[in-house]
Amino acid sequence: MTIEPGTLSRILRGELTPEEAARADRAKPQVEPERDDGAWWIHQRTSLRISDVEERTFAKFHDRDIGSAAAVKRKLEAWTPTMPHGYLLCGPVGTGKSHLTKALLIKWATPPHKLRSLFVSVADLMDELRGSFDTSPGAPTLLGVMERFSTPDILALDDLGAEKTTEWVQEKFRSLLDRRLALGLATFLTTNLSAEELSRRYDTRILDRLKEVAVFLRLDGTSYRGRRD
Repeated sequence: MTIEPGTLSRILRGELTPEEAARADRAKPQVEPERDDGAWWIHQRTSLRISDVEERTFAKFHDRDIGSAAAVKRKLEAWTPTMPHGYLLCGPVGTGKSHLTKALLIKWATPPHKLRSLFVSVADLMDELRGSFDTSPGAPTLLGVMERFSTPDILALDDLGAEKTTEWVQEKFRSLLDRRLALGLATFLTTNLSAEELSRRYDTRILDRLKEVAVFLRLDGTSYRGRRD
């Protein structure tokens, strides 16, 4: 067993027995070893799983690169942070909306760009907003939740319309979009709903804000969910 110099000095002074020193060493939290591979660093910058970093790239979208999917892919590949908007991808389940959004995050997290982003489902975002009602010590505050989601270079909100919501949560969601718009930061969204279905689900203020932060793009076609997401 390797004994740190400070611990050894305490043993020599009689402040710790060797057994106590060994127990203290075992109780120390284990630090995850650093990794220098590109997938790990992209994972750190995007919140994506490493398996997503390796599989959900633009290059690996080629097996469905036809029709509207091909057009949407070209638009996302051509997007840059200097553009005044993100995209809201609409379409049936399994047509590649999440794959393309993750591919964009991976592209812009890769050197030399190194942009930080956050990919999260709208349902999880709403849960965090609701959780800010909790006033117990250590619970996340509304300010902390808003700060977390309003500051990444790119925010990707997945599966808009699948969440349970309330008027208060919708208001905070709109406020989050306002913050990102004011900061000039890009927001991307995906939804299985059509534009008409979105208009029935959300009030005019949210719909107006969505149109300000994102250009709507439609993906049609056969679901590839059984092969790749």
